[in-house]
Amino acid sequence: MSDNKQADIQLPGLDESAALLDRIYGDSFFAKMAELGHVPQTQEDAVGMLETAFSLDMVDPGQSEKQAFEMPYASANASLNQVLGEHGIGPGPEDEKQAAATQTAFALAHNVDVYKSVLGVKTAEAAYQALAAQEAS
Repeated sequence: MSDNKQADIQLPGLDESAALLDRIYGDSFFAKMAELGHVPQTQEDAVGMLETAFSLDMVDPGQSEKQAFEMPYASANASLNQVLGEHGIGPGPEDEKQAAATQTAFALAHNVDVYKSVLGVKTAEAAYQALAAQEAS
């Protein structure tokens, strides 16, 4: 009986899985940017924003924090958050980020299409690694 249930589950292909996950990332990214007051006006603006985000992801976090502290408002905000945290007032910035990430992950984990897409990507990744290991031996 379990064989019949497994046969009913169709995982999307790698391209379809990657497209869905990219779309989710894009929706989340542009929603967050809109909250911050940055809305692309053209497709070129949108591509530029995404390219900038990908480039920033490659920057050493320690370096980006150092640069943030060189800016007066960022430094003042970080200092204020530290003082508030020392007095137990409100969650710290890392707590807020973690809570938001956890809520998003929980919501996405319950979406069947997202779940299947992640499985599809992981299945393709495992097949690629098995092939690479087979060729290496």
